[in-house]
Amino acid sequence: MSATTSIIVFGNIAGLATCLGIGLLIWKEKWAREHTYWLNSFAAGVILAAVFLHILPEALAANQAKALLYLLGGFIIFYLLENVLIMHSSAELEHSGHNKHAAFYARSRVAGTGLFIHSLIDGIIIGVGFEVSREVGMVATVGIIMHEFPEGIAIQSVLYDSGMKRRHALIYSLAVAFATPVGAMGSLAFLGSLSPETIGLLLAVGAGTFLYVAASDLIPAAHAHGGKSSAALFLAGVGFLWVTALLLEHGHAH
Repeated sequence: MSATTSIIVFGNIAGLATCLGIGLLIWKEKWAREHTYWLNSFAAGVILAAVFLHILPEALAANQAKALLYLLGGFIIFYLLENVLIMHSSAELEHSGHNKHAAFYARSRVAGTGLFIHSLIDGIIIGVGFEVSREVGMVATVGIIMHEFPEGIAIQSVLYDSGMKRRHALIYSLAVAFATPVGAMGSLAFLGSLSPETIGLLLAVGAGTFLYVAASDLIPAAHAHGGKSSAALFLAGVGFLWVTALLLEHGHAH
């Protein structure tokens, strides 16, 4: 399978993972809300292993001088998306004349917009990964799928809780899901013209966004429930990614 085909196929698979999360919440809402922390714990382990075992080392190999700076930049980008935009929206709408329900509704829409941008970036990361190698592309895709699935549950839950009509909530959530394949296919327009050093910097940005997702979203959500099961699932996620990467390398060697 060529790099172009891989980007298209796996970009769509990642988007489908979000759709599956949305579908699970619609089908089994109570169960999904109560057990999402299992997914968060496992996904955190997968994502951190992907960053430190594969994505960041590849970025450093391609551009050691600036990779860590761009990793920090990726972390900051997602901090601003998730924190500043939502806080700004809330501050504006909690003045007199806006009730708490209206503020939460508006914050949910801004959160949906932030997740849409987040998913676009995820798609670009898939493209960058396959531009580096099949193994890096697959590792990046696995990491994205692992957090896209609980993300589908999360965005649908937030929109439901905001009081948004369920039909409208589904449209917003599906837009977030489809942003990933759009980002992946959009990356095809510019990846071929970039130098290996620039590809390495984009990979570092991707590593930074992964770190933010794990540190700010997945791990705190898992800690909220705590317990040995959360720790075991986190370690299982690390082991899963490590074994998956070994199998990919073994398959490539043969």
